[in-house]
Amino acid sequence: MSTPTPPTRAQTRKPHSKSRNGCVPCKRRRVKCDEQGPPCVNCQVRKAESQCFYIGRPASATASARSPKPATAVQADQRSEINSEPPTPVNNTASGPTVTQAGAPLALHAPVHQDSSGHNLPSLRSLHLSSFTYDRNVDLELMRQWCTKTHLSAVRVETDIPVWLGSATDIAFNHNFVMDMILALSSLQLGAEHEDRKISSHYVKRALQYQDAAMSAARTAASNASTENYDALYLFSVLNMAFSMVSPQLSSAPNDVPVTSIQGVLVSFQQVMIITQLVRSGQGHIENSPFAAKNTLTPMVDEWQQASKKKLSQPICELRAMAEAEIRAGNVQNARAKAHRDAVDWLFRSIDEEPIMCLALLAWAGWSFVEDIEDDNESALMILLHWGVVLNEMKLAWWARFVSTRVVDDISHKLKGRKGSEWDSALQWARATIGLPLISMRRD
Repeated sequence: MSTPTPPTRAQTRKPHSKSRNGCVPCKRRRVKCDEQGPPCVNCQVRKAESQCFYIGRPASATASARSPKPATAVQADQRSEINSEPPTPVNNTASGPTVTQAGAPLALHAPVHQDSSGHNLPSLRSLHLSSFTYDRNVDLELMRQWCTKTHLSAVRVETDIPVWLGSATDIAFNHNFVMDMILALSSLQLGAEHEDRKISSHYVKRALQYQDAAMSAARTAASNASTENYDALYLFSVLNMAFSMVSPQLSSAPNDVPVTSIQGVLVSFQQVMIITQLVRSGQGHIENSPFAAKNTLTPMVDEWQQASKKKLSQPICELRAMAEAEIRAGNVQNARAKAHRDAVDWLFRSIDEEPIMCLALLAWAGWSFVEDIEDDNESALMILLHWGVVLNEMKLAWWARFVSTRVVDDISHKLKGRKGSEWDSALQWARATIGLPLISMRRD
């Protein structure tokens, strides 16, 4: 389906008169935020400092002075310095960090940064956890989990298993920060899948502690990036990206208030940027690594890609038509129309070449698209819903199923009954495609 030609100028919308710079918990509770965090005063009063984070605006100049310093906490509040222009994702690998001139991946280089246009990257939770000591029995339990289940986290089809169970594990034996990240993701999966909330919280807390240890060591390794550790940094970044999408949605303590699935995707934006830029900066080396797409292309992978393309092409053509209709109707700001078109184009490219490439959608579309998602723009949410369906093609990756199912479920409930039968049909199609039950399209 060809892209409809938009009019020369859409109707200008009246600018929003309220500040949009409050923290996510205050927005969710519909209370005024002092915008001086994290943490803001409201979150301090509610003893929810660890849940206070901001998306799409500069951090307060006093934030670092007001935020309590974690002891040996999971300080996953790493923000990366990125260019204001979205990077060009590379299509010959599934994922991977950006490198500074000194050779260090940016988000591993320093704990807090803004991008050049003043944006604060979405932060992961910074929890005040007691220090932990390595327990051999726990390590063995989590390594068993990795070998039996969690190694499938980046597997597209069965022929990928030797790469992630073999090569990835071998790299972990030589790089402690990769081993800690493997144990972190394994513990997180146990927490995500356990029905007992208390036991689940225990696994999630342990996962965050392993991730904190991995992040600290990875920064040191990144400051001396070379051909000796590029594979390890790449592998760490892929696993950390999956971790960052899921962990904000899980509780590690009784008073935790997990973020929504949509906010979880936005929080992971920084990790997507790291992987995208690492692939670009280390392209020559990664092309020859065990993880390069050319080294893992098999008839089974090709069959999987073609089946995904056949199933998703027509619905994404219909998505493009809906997005263009929203632009023509003035429901997308003129300055942001290109970002919406770019996002749809990236979904087309993903199903045409490699469904897992959809993970780079936010990096490709850029900040304006991220902010439209945060503002509940209907067109942006519909595009993100289709992103969830494409991500769900990673059937063997537990975190992809976890994230995509929740994103599609949340967005379909948000958008139902808003736009008419065409939109409602798209919502029901998305739910049915990933295995969710159909719902009433009557608006709540």
